[in-house]
Amino acid sequence: MKIDFFEQFGNSRELFRIRDMYEFFKCGEAKSIKKDLIKDDTLRSIISKHTSSKRKDGSDAASYTFHTSDALLACMVECEEWIKSLDLPDIDMKVKIQNCLDVLGYVDIATGREEDRRRLLITECSPLIDKKTGKPWAYRLSTRSLGSGKTARISVYAWRYEQNPVVAGDVVYGNTLSKNNAGYWYLMDYKIE
Repeated sequence: MKIDFFEQFGNSRELFRIRDMYEFFKCGEAKSIKKDLIKDDTLRSIISKHTSSKRKDGSDAASYTFHTSDALLACMVECEEWIKSLDLPDIDMKVKIQNCLDVLGYVDIATGREEDRRRLLITECSPLIDKKTGKPWAYRLSTRSLGSGKTARISVYAWRYEQNPVVAGDVVYGNTLSKNNAGYWYLMDYKIE
């Protein structure tokens, strides 16, 4: 869930919430749920539809009781639908990148969306030193497109880099890229996200 392997079932926040709900229902084994554990009114409403909360003598019980496993399953399905209807925003891309590094040891993110193709993860940044002056004339960036997953090396002129320095791990949006006569790509204008 942390690295979007199950993205077709929902975004990370939704899936974590569904997992927490699954654990709340004791992995589908819950027989009853104490009323004081339920803080959300919508959740209380869903659970009350599928349970009973009266004792044999007709008085109120301290718990909601599932009488069949079908009732529990129906309750869990309705809770999942409720969570998905909340339209929870997905986690930030920087967090996704860090999660990918933590779990896999490398970054393998590709959203497949056209609008993310120019969103670039900087994986390495090194200065290109002028032999005469001993100062950097440009910086070479190793990048990975968050849209396509493709890697590339792009240069940034030193004057541009000094206005807006980047380091490995930053995500930038490449506003303007250009290719010189020798076939090298330059990032002319970008913003750090």
